Amino acid sequence: MADSAGSGQAADMAADDRECPLCGYVGPFKAHKRSGRPNASCARCGSRERHRLVALYLGRGGEGAFAGLRILHFSPEYFLAPYFSRAALYLTADLSSPEADLRTDITKMGISNAAFDFVMCNHVLEHIDDDAAAIAEFHRVLVPGGTALITVPLDGGLARTYEDPAITAPEERARHFGQFDHVRQYGRDLAVRLARPGFDVESFKPDLAQQARYAIHDATEIFVARRPA
Repeated sequence: MADSAGSGQAADMAADDRECPLCGYVGPFKAHKRSGRPNASCARCGSRERHRLVALYLGRGGEGAFAGLRILHFSPEYFLAPYFSRAALYLTADLSSPEADLRTDITKMGISNAAFDFVMCNHVLEHIDDDAAAIAEFHRVLVPGGTALITVPLDGGLARTYEDPAITAPEERARHFGQFDHVRQYGRDLAVRLARPGFDVESFKPDLAQQARYAIHDATEIFVARRPA
């Protein structure tokens, strides 16, 4: 789980050797304020593990990889916006945030078919009752050959995603799913769930040295869902 104790993190290393790929800070990281999870936050920019993971993936091609693309970013993190500075169109989306460019429901976006080349959805689906509808919407709004980049809190020990619509009380959701506003705990079948609308799915996971250097949990990975051309 994203906010659980960091038992899955790579082996300890000297605190002064930790590095943030987003802001370039080198030195000790801070524990998570709520859970106490060690090395959760960059001491300079505040990025957490999931932000640093995505930065490693996005940074492989640099800003030029997104030049000229039309990008839709759900529940946007300001840490990641610089990677899309050369996009032809960069729109943020959220159901409730007044700061988002689009106020839209991720399960029924009201966006034209094939309107975007790239969709970013970082730690959102675990909050969505009908995640299958959201995934189908990603497929619909992407052009053939387009890509959705998706992360969730993942429990690699679960073969199948655990969910129970009858669990609605915040304290029970926290106990079962890891956080009061989560509606499921994703397992190893996430790639199968993402593939159902027709995506080709692969994953990206940093190696052990990167996990230690950037303080990223071993169980964390990015799912890359591509709509076939």
